[in-house]
Amino acid sequence: MKRKLFSILTLLAVSVFGGGSVWAETIFSANALGSAAVSFEPGTTAITSEMAAISGGTMSAISAQTSAKNLIGLQGGNPYFCMTNNNTSFKVTLTKALAIGDTISAITFSRTDTGLGLYISISTSYASCDEKLHLDAVEKAAREPFSSYVVKEGDKLVGVNEFYIYRETGKSTYFTAFTITRPHIHSYATAWTSDANGHWHACTASGDCDAPKADSTAHAFGEVGEALYTCSVCGYVDEAKKTAASSQDAVNAVISKIDAIGVVAYTPACKALIDDARSAYDALTVDQKQGVTNYETLTAAEDAYKKLAEAAGNADYTVTIKDGTDDAENWVITPDTGKPGTIVTIKYKGAKQIKSIKIRKKAAVVSE
Repeated sequence: MKRKLFSILTLLAVSVFGGGSVWAETIFSANALGSAAVSFEPGTTAITSEMAAISGGTMSAISAQTSAKNLIGLQGGNPYFCMTNNNTSFKVTLTKALAIGDTISAITFSRTDTGLGLYISISTSYASCDEKLHLDAVEKAAREPFSSYVVKEGDKLVGVNEFYIYRETGKSTYFTAFTITRPHIHSYATAWTSDANGHWHACTASGDCDAPKADSTAHAFGEVGEALYTCSVCGYVDEAKKTAASSQDAVNAVISKIDAIGVVAYTPACKALIDDARSAYDALTVDQKQGVTNYETLTAAEDAYKKLAEAAGNADYTVTIKDGTDDAENWVITPDTGKPGTIVTIKYKGAKQIKSIKIRKKAAVVSE
């Protein structure tokens, strides 16, 4: 026989005046299965997955029934847990203990009587117990939810994870879709919570939550400086982006060093600029080097300087007296031209006293 499972609404979201929303977590549910036709046996009978769909705990039947009546059976074509004997009850053991605000509900059915309901006991399985809660009533032959019972402060049910369901004395009562739900009132933090994927306001209310994140959005990064890797909304620092930004800073520094070379001259200062740019470039990673957009300027400068050095080694030198020198006509330079290594003699024939002579090498220049 094909199973018929009468499901219940396990998640509920409604608007709440003055703030967020309420989500109902299902703490326990038990639905009799249409394929089950289980007879009573004296004593305790565990309700298995073949008999009912149960979540959030366990359920068993306790009975002194000896006649051939069903523990689970069909009434009006629908499957129910059956209580046709005064000493019949169902024991529920919860994974999570009952708490203030929990709502207990069920679907009940009666063939002959009116005004019937379910009872819950925390101390005994029989109707004669002192601690009992009447879970409303239903009309005859009605298959509909009774008004839900909300666990209140001071109830004997608070903190309980084991109780019994039983019927009114002498009244055959059937039920299914026995459900306990727990409200979760969303309360979101004002501070941001974040990870690599984005930021959100986290729900701070206790217990399970169907919507632990509110206002979830991606990070907002900028285009320069720390904004490249720091979210402007929540302050999250993306380490990967920070590393990439640091890497780009190194690339930019090399680009600046190459730009600083300027016009290539055969001078120690120019050689120092070229060597500094080359050292900085060589220190980059393979990927970073791909970002140096003016690398050809560096290689061109190196080539130009090399040519200047070669030219300086092969060219004839001309030795002259600086323009504007006093008594310039009395200076004799022999010889006044020559290649590197040529010995040049400088003599002064005038009447002035000469204390020192400065000799300067005029640099060759390659224009841009």
